[in-house]
Amino acid sequence: MCKVLKQVRWAIEYLQSGGVGAVHYSDLPRGKGKQEGLCGRIEATRLLEALISLPVEQHLAIMARLHADNIRLGPPAWKELAANVRHVKGPDSVRFGQAGCDWMVRKWMRPGDGSWAEFGRLFGCDGATAQSHYRKVFEPLLDGWLIAARGSLEVILETVFEPNPLAA
Repeated sequence: MCKVLKQVRWAIEYLQSGGVGAVHYSDLPRGKGKQEGLCGRIEATRLLEALISLPVEQHLAIMARLHADNIRLGPPAWKELAANVRHVKGPDSVRFGQAGCDWMVRKWMRPGDGSWAEFGRLFGCDGATAQSHYRKVFEPLLDGWLIAARGSLEVILETVFEPNPLAA
């Protein structure tokens, strides 16, 4: 998982827990001492504000990748992202029906899930044709949204987590 996704996960956990018990993350970035006490909350808040202000497709791509393995939060993120793909791509996205679009978005979120042969059996087509369609329509679109989101958040991470971060 990339650094941006790790930091977003940290910020969400930090703010949800009130700064207590966020799993596998120190209270402050880079192991800073206790003299900077509130930096964790300020940094987490600034990062989540930047996440919320992203364009919807970028926000959904980040959240889908972030929650891909979460049984509770993964399916809603997947369904929202699939609905957005259908909205943006129109007929190209539903070549194999709405369920086919959902399957391909899930495949992007969780590359190890399912096979193209399985897709072919489920949707009555050749697996190679489906894979080609995925690589032509879905993969560039979803990867583009994720890359754009990561790029936007990396700028924020550089300012928030620099050696002497500025207070909000």
